Amino acid sequence: MEKRTTATDKDTEDTTEASDPSGSQGNGRYRLDSVAKKGTGDDYYNVTITAYSGFENFSGYVRLSIINNSEDSIAYDTRIDLPEKTEKSFSLMIPGEGYTDTNLKIIISLLDENMNEVYSVNNNDLFINAGEDKIYIGVLSSDNAKLSYLDMDGEELERLKEFYEVELVDLNETNIIKEIGKLSYLIIDDYDTSKLSSGTIGQIENFVSNGGILYLGTGKNEDKTLKGFSGDFIDAEVKGHQNAQMYVYATNDMCDITMADISYGYSYDTVSYSVQGMYKRKGRGVILLSQISFLDPDFYNLQSIDQIMYYSYLDSYNNSGFYYSYKNSNMDLRDVKTYFESIEGLKKISTGGLKLIVLTYVLLIGPVLYLLLKKTNKREYFWVAIPAVTILTMVVIMIYGGKFRLSNSNISNVTLANADGSGVRKTYSAIFSSKSGDISINLKNNIIGVGTILNDYGNYNGRNITDYHVSTEGGTTKISHDGSGSFDKGYFVGLSENHESGSLSLSYTSGWSVGISGTLQNDTEYDFDYVLILKDDDLVVVKGLKSGDKLAVSSNIVYSGYYYYSGDNTQIPARFKSSKKIDYRMLAALFLALDDIGRESDEVIIGITSDYDSFAKGDVNELSYGCIYSVGTIE
Repeated sequence: MEKRTTATDKDTEDTTEASDPSGSQGNGRYRLDSVAKKGTGDDYYNVTITAYSGFENFSGYVRLSIINNSEDSIAYDTRIDLPEKTEKSFSLMIPGEGYTDTNLKIIISLLDENMNEVYSVNNNDLFINAGEDKIYIGVLSSDNAKLSYLDMDGEELERLKEFYEVELVDLNETNIIKEIGKLSYLIIDDYDTSKLSSGTIGQIENFVSNGGILYLGTGKNEDKTLKGFSGDFIDAEVKGHQNAQMYVYATNDMCDITMADISYGYSYDTVSYSVQGMYKRKGRGVILLSQISFLDPDFYNLQSIDQIMYYSYLDSYNNSGFYYSYKNSNMDLRDVKTYFESIEGLKKISTGGLKLIVLTYVLLIGPVLYLLLKKTNKREYFWVAIPAVTILTMVVIMIYGGKFRLSNSNISNVTLANADGSGVRKTYSAIFSSKSGDISINLKNNIIGVGTILNDYGNYNGRNITDYHVSTEGGTTKISHDGSGSFDKGYFVGLSENHESGSLSLSYTSGWSVGISGTLQNDTEYDFDYVLILKDDDLVVVKGLKSGDKLAVSSNIVYSGYYYYSGDNTQIPARFKSSKKIDYRMLAALFLALDDIGRESDEVIIGITSDYDSFAKGDVNELSYGCIYSVGTIE
């Protein structure tokens, strides 16, 4: 993982003489180039911007503007100093929440010291096809040489607006872990996967969850390729094989071939006409379980085999979550707003102390003060003592209420972190000012990337307006939001390194009853106020689980129901708004986290803790929830 750096951080190492000022993104006097990279499974882009000054020393800023509509557009300003005839590069780590919408307008600009634009270029396709330069297809079989046709004889694969060269990678049980990280596709045929180690099987399953596409061939070999995987991962049963006719989609023809008789589970929902099978989505990726063997000569000797594989690769990619991340934001901005309406960035006022002060005051001005003055025979001071006690009580109330005063700068956070320390931490934040619409907040130094959530219901509106801003200068990063008035919230997503270590797990007990049962185990350092469990579409929230403890799910259930992957779950926490025993703010934070994580996996355990790592520094009223989660730990 590359850390986000600024131009000022890299002046020495990235300053180079650049005698040739020409280029598609330059005018001779200045040049700006930009490229974005996003790995499979990553939630962020690494954007590298290179600036060149040809005929003069330049001091100012480079601005990257990502414009959707005025509500959620954002500009990144990075300080840069360019001596004459030199170029400098710097990188920004930008969360990938909807940035691949093809309607975005993206502008890279040079601004002088007074923030006046001196040069700009457009690169609207910056985030499109930000993956690898090649598409790698791994093959694991009894005879990899016979699968050489899978590269389609040099045919390039289309990814949205560009075409990419295909390269096959020969795999075996010793090199698969080393090579799997660069693959887009993994094809296994006529190979007994039960010979693979549990670690290798886990890597393959993670490959799929993170956006990879797994092809499994069967045919006369029946379930040979399935044996090493769990029943939940495969969700299908091979019952034999038979000679049959396959429809050749590319040529509208039929061919004789050996097919496995497969009973597919309910998780398979898309038919693959190209290679005779069915798809199912698993996490971000896809499993294609074919009824044929890719090593069957009756298949690979088809005249249209290159065309068949081309459309098969395309279809499976179009069914993957990696493809859908280009089409949809990971999170719906409207849902995020609704959750934060419940979470809020305000301190919760404790009325217990206030009630005690009022009760003490009533007792003092009533029987206590009267009996005290009567005992000392100074009842004539009663009418003086009452105002004095009243003034003193008002002072005490003011001091006590000062703990809950509303700061000018307010921020509330929900941070998502995988309990095993993998990936980056993601923090959803709402910021607002209680005095004016505009607000700026300095971020802690551990924040390595920040952005906003580009909604999927707005397009570029023809105005180069950005209400969100990120500026980096002298090692300090500041986020800003131009609101329409006080309490107008801005919504950001921040990234930081994940140093967690542990897990949440469930020993699942199946039964006739609806819902989830079993024993929860907390192997993290946190005491959780609530724990949410998602298995398939069943959902349970339980209350309280201390670090190192176990808990029977049925012992303290707060909520039990179903999770709607494409529906509105924002109203569930609001049902508990009037409850005195359940903190609906925490439930809102939990469901926000689930809406993010649940799009990648249907087996998730999330624990929530308060007073988690802060996001901002300085005089800021901050509320921070931590949602620590584990995926695939329900057994």
